[in-house]
Amino acid sequence: MRKLFIFLFVTLSFISFSGAQIIDGFEENFDNNNNAWAESDGDNSSCKVEKGQYIIAHKREEKSWLFYKDIYFDPNKDFYIEAKLTQLSGVDNNGYGIVFGMADSKNSYNYVVSSNGMYTLYGFKNNESFDLKDWTSDDVINPMGTANVLTVKKSGKTLSFYINGKQMFSQTYPKFFGLAVGFVLNWKMKVAVDYIKVKQSYSLNVVKNTTSKFKKENLGPNVNSTYEEVGPVISQDGKTLYIDRKDHPENTADDKNDDIWVTRNKGGTWEKVQNVGKPLNNDGHNFVFSLSPDENTMLVANTYTETGEADGSGVSITHRTATGWEIPHKQIIEDYYNDADEVSFNLSADRKALIMSVQRSDTYGEHDLYVSFLKKNGTWSAPKNLGPVVNSLGDEVTPYLASDNITLYYSTSGKPGFGNNDIFITKRLDNSWTKWSEPLNLGPDINSTDWDAYYSVPASGEYAYFVSSHQSIGNDDIFRIKLIEEIKPEPVVIIYGKVLNKDNNQPLEATITYHDLNTNQEVGIARTNPKDGSYKIVLPYGKVYGFRADKEGYYSESSSVDLMQIKEFTEIERNLLLAPIQIGKQIALNNVFFVQGQPTLLPTSYPELDKLTDILIANPNIKIEIAGHTDNVGDPAKNQKLSEDRVEVIKTYLVKKGISVKRLTGKGYGGTKPIASNATEETRKLNRRVEFTIVSK
Repeated sequence: MRKLFIFLFVTLSFISFSGAQIIDGFEENFDNNNNAWAESDGDNSSCKVEKGQYIIAHKREEKSWLFYKDIYFDPNKDFYIEAKLTQLSGVDNNGYGIVFGMADSKNSYNYVVSSNGMYTLYGFKNNESFDLKDWTSDDVINPMGTANVLTVKKSGKTLSFYINGKQMFSQTYPKFFGLAVGFVLNWKMKVAVDYIKVKQSYSLNVVKNTTSKFKKENLGPNVNSTYEEVGPVISQDGKTLYIDRKDHPENTADDKNDDIWVTRNKGGTWEKVQNVGKPLNNDGHNFVFSLSPDENTMLVANTYTETGEADGSGVSITHRTATGWEIPHKQIIEDYYNDADEVSFNLSADRKALIMSVQRSDTYGEHDLYVSFLKKNGTWSAPKNLGPVVNSLGDEVTPYLASDNITLYYSTSGKPGFGNNDIFITKRLDNSWTKWSEPLNLGPDINSTDWDAYYSVPASGEYAYFVSSHQSIGNDDIFRIKLIEEIKPEPVVIIYGKVLNKDNNQPLEATITYHDLNTNQEVGIARTNPKDGSYKIVLPYGKVYGFRADKEGYYSESSSVDLMQIKEFTEIERNLLLAPIQIGKQIALNNVFFVQGQPTLLPTSYPELDKLTDILIANPNIKIEIAGHTDNVGDPAKNQKLSEDRVEVIKTYLVKKGISVKRLTGKGYGGTKPIASNATEETRKLNRRVEFTIVSK
């Protein structure tokens, strides 16, 4: 009599809430459809809210049909689920009733009755059915046309099951797969639902100071349409927005897929969105997950063939070229699998971490959030679960890691909220990626009674861009809201400029790498625009960074920036110079530092000297002369000796790294060759420098 589910019918949000911190469960009487229960009429099913009832129908004489949504409650605490259902027509010897503890159609519990007087409890785990209570008859069950009230009650470690107020049986509480609650119809039948209620008191953990004056702003008809717009990805400068437009007649293949569209903000107004075309859009489902701060690298959904056709599920990266975006190439993730149909990804601003929403063997409920890390060979490590503070029995989706690399925004149905899925904020507490602050609901100005998800914030943290179906032009629209301090990410600094040939100031295409100079760790990578050599990187405050451009045949004159005292969003312009590796070329080692007045290298010098080592290894015929300089303060003889000693220290470092001493010469010049005035400390520090000259190749 029991049949396998083959279709998943998802309804949206359901809680209407007005700001109290304690919620006493949920009750839906279907007096109206303010809670957005699905309404449709198709070949296989129909559903409609009318006259205080939810009329649901399964039109096939086989298998099952489900109508459900995530309704938050804590399944580890006592709870009470009840629904009143009446079979109006159809077969009388198959079950209808409530589904609960459900993650998806493959993992659920089903408590049903039949109009010929029988009841049962069964479940599915990974699509395999199992019995919890055999079909049993009882006179308490009402026939077709008369209502039956089904109740599931948890007390301690026991689940008790009732029909029309009579306890039918009890059993030890089983582990829930998820939080979805709803209705199941087996075989062809029509059922009227009078109400459903989930009773349990719990607190709603909302960000402080969220007030009604912060109103969300629909981006308007230049961005949104009567079709579905989701997946906003805002550039770090806040001027370019990519979106996913679903089922639009101007999509590349047809009106049954997703395409990437883009708009730019000119003078405070969003231009009309444009389809980005090929190769990013093809006959498959195409949308953007992440855009790098330099806007030259994009993480996109699914995979592509060598000629740009759709090639299945997964995630890909594309780079900007002089003529446009290249065909995306698939990202390889160790031990990657996803037991769910949907997936979402987010690439960190430093391009070192990949956050994903997937369902795996160690998932707590439905989708969980995981992280993979970039390996030296360009692949990604095995996904690591972010842990139970972030993840729940519900559905964690659409992660967005802010440019501070600490603040995570995501949508979940597994925590108390205002609707079906709400957006939350949490902060990473250490480098384990499993310790997070308690997630906080972003409040009723962002989260509505409908489905709220996706989230994207520029580096400034001024606005957040997100998706909502509440007060939308179409099914889902892109909105933005001006952020209050409590929900902004930590301040960051944008470093921008151009990579230029030192000899002629012409722009160059190059890779940018940046290091934490105190730990000698590479903390991020970027790419220049291939047309004009421009670059942009985003750096969290509170550290000292060194950064440089790399291009074969050139040596980078590194730059550094001290962000220890920065406490607010800042933009700094720095051009980076690349010197051709040529005989006679003099190149500054800008990020070599010594203890004041001593020939002792500071650890912050190591990235610069390691880069020089790499150049010498890659060019084994090069010989260099190292020059040390001081300012003119103090005894000239001591300055001369200090500069000579510092040259020897650098030579020793390079020899220890494997460079032959025969390739290294050096000379100290003391303060005899200034490049700036010695009148102020600001200019004197320019004279305290180390350089090298290529003397042969």
